[in-house]
Amino acid sequence: MAELLVSHGININEKDKDGKTTLDINQEYYRSDLADFLVSHGATISQSDM
Repeated sequence: MAELLVSHGININEKDKDGKTTLDINQEYYRSDLADFLVSHGATISQSDM
């Protein structure tokens, strides 16, 4: 799903109504493979992501 959204130009650094980015939401599910994918496609790592 993430690959499809990225291939269609989704802004992966956009925040939802709660102020969370895709990388923030990913942290809730502990998916390191998805985190690597998001970062390799431009996701910004913030202090809250560490």
